[in-house]
Amino acid sequence: MTSRSAAYAPKFVPPGEGRALHGPGGDVLVHKITSKDSGGSTLLSDYFLPAGGGTPLHVHTHEDETFFVIEGEVTFFVDGKRLVAGAGATVFGPRGVPHCFKNCSEKAARMVLLVTPGENFERFYEVVGCEGASGGPPSEQEVIGRIIANAPVHGISILGPAPL
Repeated sequence: MTSRSAAYAPKFVPPGEGRALHGPGGDVLVHKITSKDSGGSTLLSDYFLPAGGGTPLHVHTHEDETFFVIEGEVTFFVDGKRLVAGAGATVFGPRGVPHCFKNCSEKAARMVLLVTPGENFERFYEVVGCEGASGGPPSEQEVIGRIIANAPVHGISILGPAPL
């Protein structure tokens, strides 16, 4: 029998549970499996994008991102290519490759986001997406300010607005 530490053991996360954090454009990430849960290897999040939601053009130096669209449609810009991904589509954004995404439709979208390794990105989003000065969700201005201040510390370069 294999012995596992309590920090690296099977985990069940019921629907509606997980830590919710806020991103630009009204995006909400709900962390389901964290780097602590996975021995540092993975961050798995349920990612909600309202119409118009999405990220600026950026590049990671430490982690790869895999997106699996489960509802709606999300437009990606990866390595200079525009990709429209509907439900069931998967997009891989490896470290070192400029990318961004945006919900260009009029309906909300939802994705599963897998970040490997997850720890650095998780720490970044803990600072960017935590509650705002009002005690509720952060304002768009707070999120953008936090991204600008913290991205370089976490090996993320913001290259500009999304070209979408």
